[in-house]
Amino acid sequence: MSGVLHPVGPEPVGVYWLRRIVVFASAVLALVLVIAVVVSLNSAASASGPEAVPAPVDTNSPSPSPSPSPAAVSPSPATASPTPSPVPSSTPSDSASSSAKGMPSAKPGPKASSKTAPPSPTTPSPTTIAACKAVDLRPTLTGPQRVKVKAKAPLDLSLINGGPQPCRLKLTSDNFKLTITSGHDRIWSTADCTDLVKPTSVKIASEDAYAWRLTWDGRRSRKSCGARPEIPGAGTYVATADFDGAAPVSFRFFVKK
Repeated sequence: MSGVLHPVGPEPVGVYWLRRIVVFASAVLALVLVIAVVVSLNSAASASGPEAVPAPVDTNSPSPSPSPSPAAVSPSPATASPTPSPVPSSTPSDSASSSAKGMPSAKPGPKASSKTAPPSPTTPSPTTIAACKAVDLRPTLTGPQRVKVKAKAPLDLSLINGGPQPCRLKLTSDNFKLTITSGHDRIWSTADCTDLVKPTSVKIASEDAYAWRLTWDGRRSRKSCGARPEIPGAGTYVATADFDGAAPVSFRFFVKK
């Protein structure tokens, strides 16, 4: 105890006391710094508040739907726009009450006619086919090359539509004839027997043909479909088909004994 109050040593007493003062001041300064640090940490913790710890989520229970905030549920009277009320339509009871109060009621408009309007006429489709032009028709004629005397000779004829569109062919004894000659001798002709050409009206497509057959009986003809007694002999004969307006066509054959 005496050593604390009365320092002992080779140095002067003032040196020892100065050293003690410096050590004590350093300790006090360190204590003050520690206190200041502790106080500042406590202040910062109190200012930030306790950290929120999220509650554990239960995956088995349904998540509650968020409740709307009061501001979303009830709009402010100052900002809410008024909803226009629908205008009631006029009914018979309203008209009656208006008439009772002296107000004029609306007069009913004219009744719609129950008669239906007649259907508008429709334009018929163009189904009429134009008659064949003679210049578009190409006649053909074929038959046997050799025929015996008194034997019949079948002759096949046709008229081909050379036009670009379908047309209707009208074939009669007035516009068609078939004639057989031998040199300058007129042997036989459908002009002598008009019944051999049957009146025909037929539609022919473009590049299509109407075909038919006429048979020469091997005899000479005369008016009214009569047969002359003379029998044509062996020789060269020519059959000619002639349609009015079209180019005639001929076929050569031989009659033998």
